[in-house]
Amino acid sequence: MVPTGDVYQFNITSSTAGYAFVTSGSTSFYTRVNYISRAEASIATTNCGSDISATGKTVNGTFTAVGSTDRATVSLANSYIGLRLPGSTFQFNAVPTGLWDVIAYRHNDAAPASDRMLIRRDQDIPDGGSLALIDFNGSEAVAATSAQITLSGAAANELVTQSMYYATGTACSSFGFLYQTTSTGPNAVAYGWPSTAPQRATDLHLMQFTSFNGANGRGVTQATHSLTSRVLNMLPYPTATVTSSGTSYKRMQFVAPVAPDYDNGFVIYYDAAAAHNVVVALTSGYLAGAASGTFAMPDLTGTPGFLPSWEPAVGALTQWSVNLSTATWPRPACSDGAIARYVTVTGIN
Repeated sequence: MVPTGDVYQFNITSSTAGYAFVTSGSTSFYTRVNYISRAEASIATTNCGSDISATGKTVNGTFTAVGSTDRATVSLANSYIGLRLPGSTFQFNAVPTGLWDVIAYRHNDAAPASDRMLIRRDQDIPDGGSLALIDFNGSEAVAATSAQITLSGAAANELVTQSMYYATGTACSSFGFLYQTTSTGPNAVAYGWPSTAPQRATDLHLMQFTSFNGANGRGVTQATHSLTSRVLNMLPYPTATVTSSGTSYKRMQFVAPVAPDYDNGFVIYYDAAAAHNVVVALTSGYLAGAASGTFAMPDLTGTPGFLPSWEPAVGALTQWSVNLSTATWPRPACSDGAIARYVTVTGIN
């Protein structure tokens, strides 16, 4: 396809379609095949490579009441900064204009009962201005609440990473990172904003749990207004059927279960030294609720401009991974009780 400038444009007349592009480095090639619905194509743009520089305001701040063994964060808009001793100052750059909530959290792995949190609403600091002091022992801060989380399906020796976030505003416009910690097995404890303290109706905790078994991984994130004890399911690893074919280059195909737990995904496979990399992606619109997805590299032999040398050679040993997720992963939808999931399974062919 011949571009206009650096824009490649084409029409889709069927309900679903696929398109592919190849980029190259000095010693490697990257092929991506996207299978999408026509509706998704009408609102989507693919950037083969871009350099986007963020602009906005610079906002300064100071903090206190953070101990040497504490891990503290402060978030503004969608950025966060770790607060560490011996420092007492921080600076946000590229803060968008408008009203944003400040979300700050102090966590201690050894003594989580001492965790403290504060939310400062509707801040609009001028460029170069400063926030009022973030004081974790001040009247703004509250003691964090705790909730027992049971991860159904997690093995007794499974190492689980917990990441906690707090979102505020319409459509979760302010998004704060609170802490990250690890636990072993199905029992975990989450910490966050207490229901006894004032909350806005749009406030949400987003608690994420991920684990890895070798190169395989899985995870679940749930949004919840009130942080209470609950059971979350860690789904089992799916089995993918993997085949390969092709006479001019290696074409791989992966069939994996999708619905009802996942609604989109991608596979990646590559040869030694990652010189030839292939990604095949299926969107939720393309899958349209199908029980399984077929991730297949098409036969592009004979396509004008295509070179089989861009792809893994026939008979080459390739490493692969199948990655399935909820379309919004790692965040769920911005609503109380919403859940997002992902799973990665890997192998060699």
